[in-house]
Amino acid sequence: MARYPLNLPTQLKQEAETLAAQQGVSLNQFILWAVAEKVGSLNNRLDDPAFPQITYRRGAAGIPAPVLRGTGIRVQTMVAATTNWGMLPAQIAEEYGIREQQVSEALAFYEVHRDEIDASIAEEAAMEKAAIKVHKIGIQTRPWGPEANRQRLPAVLADVKAAGYDGIEIGSQHLDISQPAPFRRLVADHGLALAGIHVGGEIADPQAVRDALARLEQTMAFAAAAGAPHLCFSGAMKPGKTDEELAQAAANLNRIGELAAGHGLRLAYHNHYWEIEQDCRELRFLRDHTDPALVSFLLDVAWVLRGGGDPVAVAREFLPRIAYFHLKDTRGTEWLELGEGDVDLRGVIQVMAGVELPWAVVEQDETKRLPIESARISREYLRRWLAR
Repeated sequence: MARYPLNLPTQLKQEAETLAAQQGVSLNQFILWAVAEKVGSLNNRLDDPAFPQITYRRGAAGIPAPVLRGTGIRVQTMVAATTNWGMLPAQIAEEYGIREQQVSEALAFYEVHRDEIDASIAEEAAMEKAAIKVHKIGIQTRPWGPEANRQRLPAVLADVKAAGYDGIEIGSQHLDISQPAPFRRLVADHGLALAGIHVGGEIADPQAVRDALARLEQTMAFAAAAGAPHLCFSGAMKPGKTDEELAQAAANLNRIGELAAGHGLRLAYHNHYWEIEQDCRELRFLRDHTDPALVSFLLDVAWVLRGGGDPVAVAREFLPRIAYFHLKDTRGTEWLELGEGDVDLRGVIQVMAGVELPWAVVEQDETKRLPIESARISREYLRRWLAR
């Protein structure tokens, strides 16, 4: 991602800040979103009028690609479904929740624009051969919602397995942390493994940490007994943390990491957008003031983008401290299936080739589709790029 200095009239900047706050994103992400929408509208000149349901969308890598209008589903995805997996148009339509006529138009578009799309397919095929050393692909269970996670977890796990994942990451708030053995059996009975148990809390306030430690240690004991290798931890947002508050947060993370290690767990700190703002001020401080033997990072690449950062550059910089990645996509205020948003996931995956990782976990905070449909779309995306 290129940096570009920008001067805005005071009134325009104030209005943009107000709108960004209303949308729940940073000013940087709001400006990026607005520019992307403008570029997208100009890209319409690439459209072929003979195929009104196909339009071009410029992804995070900057390359326009033909997609099914209003869905973000790439034409080459449907081509691959027919040529590689032998699917009929009716089957593709059912799989992606679209009309068969839309699939037929996409395939007809391919026949006219074969050279262009074949070149893109060949590029992806070449990247699939890269030595990406990720042992397991998991998914965060958030798309199924709190009620399903708490009351219908067996059905959630069945969906996860059917969508082709190796395991899950799940929030501790959904679980009875006094009963690790039944939970471990349930996960194993579905042929799945645990990537991590996710918790969160305030780390800049010493008293808040002291108050939470008893519950946190109980969660650590549960995670270890349930077979999770990672304790995933999200810190609370507080605008404008001072260096003293960040130093306290780093000290508390070291303390939590030491306790986690005592249970045989690796602490993985999960970022949101606020650690990324101001050129990764908070995340860099935590990296530079925590013990690498006690504190690692769970890098959420979509929150990096929403915080105004470059996911590829941040992944590359923090790679030595990353336990695993949250592979995640977004556009504006929407959470999307992998490959349908603005995160340069291909670039992130290329960075991942530099290390051996135990897990890569798909996360999508919300979905407009059925959770299993979203899970399958993202899993197919990773099959193309991770070749597993």
